[in-house]
Amino acid sequence: MKKYNITDNTLAILPMGDKNSLVYEVDKMLVINNKPNNIIKYNCEIDGSSYDIRVNYYRNITGNMYKSPILVKNRNYLVFFPTCSPRIKNVSWLNIKSINNVYLNEDNNSSVIELINGDKINFKESLWALNNQILKASRFEFLLRKKEA
Repeated sequence: MKKYNITDNTLAILPMGDKNSLVYEVDKMLVINNKPNNIIKYNCEIDGSSYDIRVNYYRNITGNMYKSPILVKNRNYLVFFPTCSPRIKNVSWLNIKSINNVYLNEDNNSSVIELINGDKINFKESLWALNNQILKASRFEFLLRKKEA
């Protein structure tokens, strides 16, 4: 499968090798023959916009310039955030609504994100960096909802 339609059940999109993605859904995992960034960009387009427009939208609302969370789907404020710079080929994207907990794995000094379905994913990014991304994405979602009220 080359195209993937992000839904409320999509929890995370992780790189798998050079050309594939591992997609975590609430009740299953899928291998998609496309890179995480391409999946995010495709879903922005099918939602009636472009990735670049969505990045600029985030920057206009928040004033932040780097590692921008993206409003992937207008419906239900589906916001995904990158774990590192989207320019890096090994970027992962997480649904802000899918995060249950974030903590340090002291065994290998990595960060762990626990998803709402109980799945745990290790990341090389620091706990501080992941918490900062979660905060940015949460703030963005809050500002989107506030704007609609």
